Amino acid sequence: MEKILRGYYFSQIEKNSLGPRNKVLNQIKAFEKAGVALELIESPFGTEGRIRGNFILRQLVCRLPFTYVYSRHEYRDEYRDAEVFYIRFLAGDRYFVRFLRKLRHNSPHAKIIMEMADYPSTWYMTTSKLLSLLYLPIIIKDVLARKSYRKYIDRIAIIKPIAKVYGIPAIRIANGVDVANIVPRKPAFPDKPVMIAVAAMCNFHGYDRMIEGIHQYYRAGGRRELELHLVGGTDNPGHDLKKYKQLCRQYHLEETVIFHGEKSGNELDEIYNRCNLAVASLGMYRIGYQTANSLKVREYLAKGLPVIAGCDIDLFQDNRFTFWLQLENDDRPVDLSAVFDFFDRIYHQHQENYQAINREIRTYAEKYCNMDYAFKNVIDYVTRASEEEIIY
Repeated sequence: MEKILRGYYFSQIEKNSLGPRNKVLNQIKAFEKAGVALELIESPFGTEGRIRGNFILRQLVCRLPFTYVYSRHEYRDEYRDAEVFYIRFLAGDRYFVRFLRKLRHNSPHAKIIMEMADYPSTWYMTTSKLLSLLYLPIIIKDVLARKSYRKYIDRIAIIKPIAKVYGIPAIRIANGVDVANIVPRKPAFPDKPVMIAVAAMCNFHGYDRMIEGIHQYYRAGGRRELELHLVGGTDNPGHDLKKYKQLCRQYHLEETVIFHGEKSGNELDEIYNRCNLAVASLGMYRIGYQTANSLKVREYLAKGLPVIAGCDIDLFQDNRFTFWLQLENDDRPVDLSAVFDFFDRIYHQHQENYQAINREIRTYAEKYCNMDYAFKNVIDYVTRASEEEIIY
């Protein structure tokens, strides 16, 4: 029997962030399949308390000079014998550095890997100068903390093809999902485009482009019917849900664009069953991205849905996948004629066997979207005995 490696997975992700937290759980499951047992430790500060529950108070507290930015992990004696530490990182501060120092001091031979969402930018994604100014205290704390990471961290796990981050060797990963745990949709006959977008409705999701495109299409005399189902989002600052709703009221699109709020489980599955196209982010240009590594695109494919995207998608760069439409990565309203042509090419040419499209897309997801495939480089690094090879 192969030796089981034991350790801990530290997550700064909030428990109610369903998509990111599912990614965490799927990564732990991928580790388990490879013989690495990691206990999940979640500790966004004051999760159940008054600070975490009050958005404004939370934003004020994390900007004070001597408070922690996002998450405080307290060192425990049971960490001492661990062989692996994996950290799902959002933002750093002096308390995070102190925690890393204790991990390394008490477990000098353990492998410590920190996953970053991006580099050189960090977890905040905004093009607003005002919001950037408001984030300045957090940015300063994060930048100061970075200087110490190379003393304690062995590898940085990151989606970008990069050799080093903060002087630390990098391991390239991809987003992945547990395809087997995602219920494939039950497709109805596709008589018109029925699109779904599941997101937090941040500015880089860019669904205002689709709403503007629908408005221009009907204003110009367009007659074909379509629907857009927007699932998720909040009215908190930094999100665009209010903007989308206001546009729809202004353009009288209430019956065309349907807002569902946060949904999960059977309720979300039922919405998926009504839809035949999925819309990925349409505003990645707003944060300087030309290629997206979207977790949501993986979920769409696992559902069996063709994808509309506003930029290049890492999964589709080698042309293996044909059920996707790439729109311009700029601020122009979506050209609805391209959407209708895409819909017709996929469904009208396969009316007798439209359900086969669902199965073909799902099969592609099973091969290329599973966490085992996406996380292989990290697992190889953790489970091999030699330190000679560095995976980029």
